[in-house]
Amino acid sequence: MPAGRVAVSWSLQGGPWGRLRLRWAEVGGPPVAGPPPRRGFGTRVMDGTVRGQLGGEISLAWAASGLVCEMEVPLKPGRELTGIA
Repeated sequence: MPAGRVAVSWSLQGGPWGRLRLRWAEVGGPPVAGPPPRRGFGTRVMDGTVRGQLGGEISLAWAASGLVCEMEVPLKPGRELTGIA
């Protein structure tokens, strides 16, 4: 059985009141066939927190090697995001 890993990285963009980018990438686990047929509890919580409460954006990519999730949130309340490239 493969031994899966998660790589987590983050960066600050745009100075002290810019944006925080967080990247979660899964590798080495069982192959992923694609996105699940419905949104689970964790995805709903993450969406409600990042988008709803923090005014950020989330990008989910279901690669064969595992999920890649990128989150971006503004560091200054009320600042709009331009999105994740």
